[in-house]
This record gives sequence, structure tokens and C-alpha cells, in this order.
Amino acid sequence: MKLKWNMNNVVAARGNTYTCIARFDNSRFWLKVNAITSVQNFKGDIRRIAQLVGAKEVEIKYLHMDDEAGTLTEPRENIVLFSDRGGDDYRYFTESIDPVTNRRTIHYLAPEDVFILTSVGAIKAA
Repeated sequence: MKLKWNMNNVVAARGNTYTCIARFDNSRFWLKVNAITSVQNFKGDIRRIAQLVGAKEVEIKYLHMDDEAGTLTEPRENIVLFSDRGGDDYRYFTESIDPVTNRRTIHYLAPEDVFILTSVGAIKAA
């Protein structure tokens, strides 16, 4: 089945590295890649994740508004980071700062915590 894209004026031109977020019709959160990447590469990762989780629609938008303050388009608590571990292996996580140590803490999430799965085995890589 073909994936339906809602791009919200996001331009996937070569060299565009503005940070984007994406949300599937079956996801609980917006997804953001954990590295600086082009919009083209981001779309490639999103396309692959959509295949893995059985998504039919995806909405992509820029993380920051086009204003002087760089206001976020979504609150941080609505965003989950992902990383490509190679092939079909993606990791989903959130980050926070430990108030005692001031160190970054990573909280890994199972795919079932990020996506609403409609069938057993909907995710091929866990």
C-alpha cells in the first residue's frame, strides 16, 4: 500500500538540513531523528519505519517555527527520538537531564510504546 504524505510545506531539496518531525496515523508521538541529517535522508528513514509499523499516512513538519525565537511546533514531551542502527533496526528513546548530576539520561522505549500496533508481528524489527 502506498504511503500518504502530508508535507506541511517541508522542502526536501538537496542540502536542506532543517530539523523535521514526523507523525504516523498509528503513532502516539512525533518522531525526530537523533542526528543532523537532510530532509531527504529523514524521509527515507520515515518511509522505512512506516513500512515496519504498518502506517498508511505520515505528516512531516519542521521542528521550529519560522520566527525569531525558533519556537517549537510541538512540545518536547510529544517528541520521541529515533536512531537507525542499520537495516531494519531502529531504537526509540527520550532524553532528560538528571537534576543531581546534570548528565543526560536516555530512556529507551519499546516500539509498542510509540506505535499503536493493529496486528501481531506488525513490527518486524524490535
